[in-house]
Amino acid sequence: MFVVLEVATENRGGFMGRIFKSAPHAETRAAFGARYGAIVSRPPLKQSDWERILALAGRYADRLLLPANITPPQAITKPRFLQYDNTVILKTAVEIIKLSRMPMYRRTVGLVDLKGGYSGFLYPLLHHYTSVKVLTGNSALYENESAKMMYELGAPVSLAEDYTAFSDCVLILAPDGIETSESLKCPVLSRKPPSRQQFSDFITDLKVVPPAGFASQDFPEGIDKHDFLAALYEYCGVLDVCFPACRMIFKYRECEVLEVVSAINKISGFIA
Repeated sequence: MFVVLEVATENRGGFMGRIFKSAPHAETRAAFGARYGAIVSRPPLKQSDWERILALAGRYADRLLLPANITPPQAITKPRFLQYDNTVILKTAVEIIKLSRMPMYRRTVGLVDLKGGYSGFLYPLLHHYTSVKVLTGNSALYENESAKMMYELGAPVSLAEDYTAFSDCVLILAPDGIETSESLKCPVLSRKPPSRQQFSDFITDLKVVPPAGFASQDFPEGIDKHDFLAALYEYCGVLDVCFPACRMIFKYRECEVLEVVSAINKISGFIA
């Protein structure tokens, strides 16, 4: 369960026009087989409105999705969707290599997992990449996983001592980011760009765009569709709303996935 905030506009008529004249109130909504709450209010939002919004959200106040153009008080923190975003990273890495049509012998991928939290990436990655090189602080975990992947898939997982081991990779996954001054030869797929300027190219801020079969009325007005799908995934267990990202930031500017695919093909010396 989670809650969204919808802010009605003054020039609307009908049902939403009536809402404009009322105090913030809560409704129960449903989408993709899951229920969620909606708090509908009017602009401008005053301190008393925010107090009522928080009261209506109750124990779901830390699961409150806000419109992009609304600035909340400090008492409200935007939810983080680490599980969803990590799954999107994995699915996007698979989608990129599938779209590249790169020959299998060239498909080596790197994984930076210093804490040992992403060993579950190996199995799906090795259905589309020939091998995985892992830089980790949990060698014992990955030694076991390496043996498991070789037994189940006949695919190698090797441990890297440092970033130079990624020299033959076409893509590096680093969900938690990296902090290195070295220039890596292929793009790094991560949730957010590094805190300081890097010499490497980063793919960050992945955004899922709902497929054509998803009707616009299924989404609450003003709420970022990526965040809404993420909330359904993490808070309601709706697993079939997680897709590869269509839009992302690459080299610090927004682009579509095919531009990233083209860059990876060019960097790796393969032209599809």
